[in-house]
Amino acid sequence: MKNMGFVLFITLILFVSAAGCISSDAGSLNNSTLNDSQIADNESNSINGEQNQSTNTNQSTNINQNISVGAGTKIGSNVSIASDAVIEHGVTIGSNSVIESGAHINQGVVIGTGVTVGKNAVIKQGVIVMFGAVIGEGAILDQGVIVLPGVTVPAGSVLTQGEIVNSTNANQTQNVPSGGVGEGTKLGENVSIAPDAIVEQGVTIGSDVVIESGARISQGVVIGSGVTVGKNAVIKQGVVVMSNAVIGSGAVIDQGVIILPGATVSENAVISQGAIIS
Repeated sequence: MKNMGFVLFITLILFVSAAGCISSDAGSLNNSTLNDSQIADNESNSINGEQNQSTNTNQSTNINQNISVGAGTKIGSNVSIASDAVIEHGVTIGSNSVIESGAHINQGVVIGTGVTVGKNAVIKQGVIVMFGAVIGEGAILDQGVIVLPGVTVPAGSVLTQGEIVNSTNANQTQNVPSGGVGEGTKLGENVSIAPDAIVEQGVTIGSDVVIESGARISQGVVIGSGVTVGKNAVIKQGVVVMSNAVIGSGAVIDQGVIILPGATVSENAVISQGAIIS
């Protein structure tokens, strides 16, 4: 009997000890569950915080609530953005800048302090506009263009991909309609191109040139200063038109023709390939 009583005593002690371990493990499990829940809450709060800060604007910035501003855009103080302007995601705009009506700024553009972007201007992906620059009304800046500090890009300019614009070359593309000028074309000052004229890629046009309605200039053509190209004239690939020449309306200039300075090509004339016109 004594031995049996001792065995029962030992069994009772083991049972109580096991129960305590189970209780302790349960407590540890509960603590682990609470900690995981807290972590999840913290992660949720962190995510929500990032979302709320996706567009970082200064309180003194004048931004209409109807403006389209993309996620991740950073805007400095005293920036004015017109109600119908469009700012895509990831744009950086420095303090004291002005974005006028109808302007469209693509993703990843960097605009420095004190910059003005004129009405209906289009600034494409990856462009950098440095401090104090002015982008004229209706100008188009292709991808990767860099506008140096204080430079004014004239209204209606078309700047080609990757161009670096300084005070010397900023006027080379002024008064150019957006739809009909090919990539890599270089234009002098005071060039007038009719809205329905077509200038293909790689053309060089000097200063004070007039390209009239319906004219078509093929790739690689070189046109000197003071030239007039009449209505519906066609100038084919590789032609050289020297300074102050006149190409009459409806004329067709075939490949490789050279027109010497001051020469006049009559209306509706057809100049055969390789000819030299004096």
